[in-house]
Amino acid sequence: MSFGYQVLGFGSGGAKKKYQVQFLVVAGGGAGGRATNYGGGGGGAGGFRTICSKTFCVTEGDSIPITVGGGGAQPNNNPIADAKGSDAVFSTITSTGGGAGGNKNNRPNGPSLPGQSTGGDGGSGGGTVGGPTSTGGAGNTPPTSPSQGNPGGRGHITSATVSAGGGGGSSSAGGNGACKNGGAGGAHTNSNITASDVEYAGGAGGAGGYGDAPGGSTGSPGGGGAGSSGCAGAGNPGGNGSANTGGGGGAASHSPGNANNQPARPGGTGGSGIVVIRRVTADSCGSGGTETTSGSDTIHTFTGPGTYTA
Repeated sequence: MSFGYQVLGFGSGGAKKKYQVQFLVVAGGGAGGRATNYGGGGGGAGGFRTICSKTFCVTEGDSIPITVGGGGAQPNNNPIADAKGSDAVFSTITSTGGGAGGNKNNRPNGPSLPGQSTGGDGGSGGGTVGGPTSTGGAGNTPPTSPSQGNPGGRGHITSATVSAGGGGGSSSAGGNGACKNGGAGGAHTNSNITASDVEYAGGAGGAGGYGDAPGGSTGSPGGGGAGSSGCAGAGNPGGNGSANTGGGGGAASHSPGNANNQPARPGGTGGSGIVVIRRVTADSCGSGGTETTSGSDTIHTFTGPGTYTA
């Protein structure tokens, strides 16, 4: 028996179109360690997460909030937990901010300052000011697969000098302090998602030891700041991480000799992060961020918070 009508559209025709994109999500780098009478550890790079082909599925018409993490800062009154970089987020993908470099406050004639000698945990960990049995801040925290980063390096302490570890990078751990030299920042990772080959998420250098230390280590390419030297007659701030790379902030150094009465020097600020989404122009719609094209693809670059409309 017929009732004179047909029911249409159930199970077909009503579903939204899905398409696949490539992404890069880099969090803000951690701050470099502050210096009192010891130099600080290098800041860890922000978490680095990417896919190298268009395999991440989005639904046409959906509005996807974008978070771009800022770099951590280490002023004199800032505990190390607050000097971590900020997370970057695209859809279900979160990259964790880089851990701050450690700082060791042990000056009897100066004010007590917040902090800890062990570097902070994060996408990549901060370097520590502790001795050879210590460990740097943990990287890949919380864990992702593939790993979003690596641990910071450990420090080096003798009766004559103290040097600090470098911050972890996206491709390798931070270097350990050795004799009077700070550890190098951990290695970065290259990406050409923006149609240019760019270095991201490099760890920062640790500060050199006190006394006649030759200096701090350079940061990794990929935005990591350089750790500073204590040999110039006064302590120096750490170098800042580069913007939109997720590089860690460089460690500050204290002044040579007895620095108990010297003011603290701030660590470098971590580099801010970035989010990039790349899609096939002809097969998809999308808007948001700064839009560019490369061949058959459209690229959406976010250097601050925004929305990707699929």
